[in-house]
Amino acid sequence: MKKHRKLLVLLILFVLVLIVSVSYSVSCRTVSKTLNDVHEIIFVPDGMADNYKNSAVFSIDEHIIWKYKLSPDEKQQAEQDLNNAVWNKIDEENISDIRDYFTYNFKTYLLDDISDNSYYCLYDYSLKEFINIEDDTGMLGWHRALFVYDKESGLYYCVSKSI
Repeated sequence: MKKHRKLLVLLILFVLVLIVSVSYSVSCRTVSKTLNDVHEIIFVPDGMADNYKNSAVFSIDEHIIWKYKLSPDEKQQAEQDLNNAVWNKIDEENISDIRDYFTYNFKTYLLDDISDNSYYCLYDYSLKEFINIEDDTGMLGWHRALFVYDKESGLYYCVSKSI
């Protein structure tokens, strides 16, 4: 009888640990739950990201990349949001700065075939405002969130990075 009780307690503990880890994983893979400040200002997809990469797991710095393949409704919302003044067109002058946000330990996570019809916006948590990627706001200890939307492919990226 005691053996069954111990087995039942272990089973309950296992289920509880499993529930906590799954809910934590879902929460981490959801941009709208992670970056609350920005979700109020611009369109950010709901739900779990199609691809998620946390490159700086054991670091005091942060480097997290979410990638979404938008549904037709989400594409429409994202394209309407491009009229918001914080979005900028990606061009030859700023693409290298944008790629830097997708790079960690010399590995780049942004696709090379990003289209010419792509846009970005960059939120600085220290300044509590959107900035241009070319702005000289260099300071130590910054935390920023970069959002990239590729209209051609319907891909939406978010990078949360701190140094």
